[in-house]
Amino acid sequence: MKSTELLNEASHALLAAAFGTRLRDAWVCWKGNMAGKRVRDLVAGDLPESGDCYFCPALLKAGATARTNANAERVMVLVVDDVGTKIDREAFEMFAPEASYWMETSPGNFQVGYLIDDGGMEVGAYCLLRQAMRADPVWGGADGRDPVHLFRLPQGVNTKEAARGWRVRT
Repeated sequence: MKSTELLNEASHALLAAAFGTRLRDAWVCWKGNMAGKRVRDLVAGDLPESGDCYFCPALLKAGATARTNANAERVMVLVVDDVGTKIDREAFEMFAPEASYWMETSPGNFQVGYLIDDGGMEVGAYCLLRQAMRADPVWGGADGRDPVHLFRLPQGVNTKEAARGWRVRT
């Protein structure tokens, strides 16, 4: 079985759209292995359908064995997390540009993603953008300010107490 076959259809589509020809270099993790690994290194049993599954929005440098800011090469996705809970959904929809995807990660709580074209964004530019976002009354509540923050994949279930058993959906 190829490692990419361990991704469900929605996760494969998201990571392929975000990372393009570098899909196999995308970094994923799950409850039980929060350190994670590249998609190319997945084996049967990884990314359990009954648990939390995540991805890193940045490509990591060749040879990197850990998901750290210093190992981030380029950021491929800008994710605004917690729309509907920490960020007012109506205000967000009024002011935000059209997103590449919306994912409901728990009841009424959304992760909104923007795929970054042309090979992603430089890490320094991404950090400056996130810093500016923090000061904004609409965008300021977004989690995931660093380039290697983990965001949910559209795979598995949310096991947090408030959303136990919620199947993540796009």
